[in-house]
Amino acid sequence: MYLEDCHVAVVNDSRGSAEGVKAYALDPEAALGLWRASEQMVGERFGTAAVSGEGPMSYQFILTEQRGRVAIVKLNRPERLNALSYPLVYELYDAFERFNADPSVGVIILTGEGRAFCAGLDVQEWQNPEPPASGEPMNYRSQLRWLEMMRRSKPVVVAVNGLAVGGGITVILSCDLRIASDQAQFEERSVHLAEEIAAHPTSSLLATKQLVWDNMCEPDGEKVLRRETEVEERLMKGPDFAEATRAFIEKRPPRFNT
Repeated sequence: MYLEDCHVAVVNDSRGSAEGVKAYALDPEAALGLWRASEQMVGERFGTAAVSGEGPMSYQFILTEQRGRVAIVKLNRPERLNALSYPLVYELYDAFERFNADPSVGVIILTGEGRAFCAGLDVQEWQNPEPPASGEPMNYRSQLRWLEMMRRSKPVVVAVNGLAVGGGITVILSCDLRIASDQAQFEERSVHLAEEIAAHPTSSLLATKQLVWDNMCEPDGEKVLRRETEVEERLMKGPDFAEATRAFIEKRPPRFNT
């Protein structure tokens, strides 16, 4: 699968022929606005345990595993093309928060189980939601929470294994790196890339990601340079820079994240 831009998704169903390629035109507003959630409604419908992140949790709608310093999260509703439901969304929140708090994890991969990455909003489970008392748009708080979590998260690689529509595109666009290919090949390639990223010091990865977010819409080059040099100076005083220097002098691979 290849994403030309956020308006069109071209999907290869792995049959290896022209017949296996289909184009899906996506309305940009729908792609950015279909995912609607209310945290209060989820708490009322599914209980606070679904959103609290406290204690061990057995996931029903996602799969998780860890390979070395790489955590893998899979949307696991293949019978619904991994469409977004209330419980699935909050299992994602819980898994990401746990992996971000785990020092043994350096990078998170997000992908889907089956032939689709994510078909967007599951309209059968999100019918007639009551508007929040605040008068805010229905999807505002949920999307704000997701974007804030992704902004401060460890690097996230999204491995797009199939059809992505609506809210699925929203999820893809919020990730740091995007890989899209035939399902038979994507997992090995994405894990290899994630392992390369995870080998770097977590402090540098988080600082780099923060600079990207801070400078994304900054027109003042002097402010960008100042932020970068301040971060560089801080990192050069840390243990990871000292280890990198020792490794270079001793002509050996650096031992980060130990």
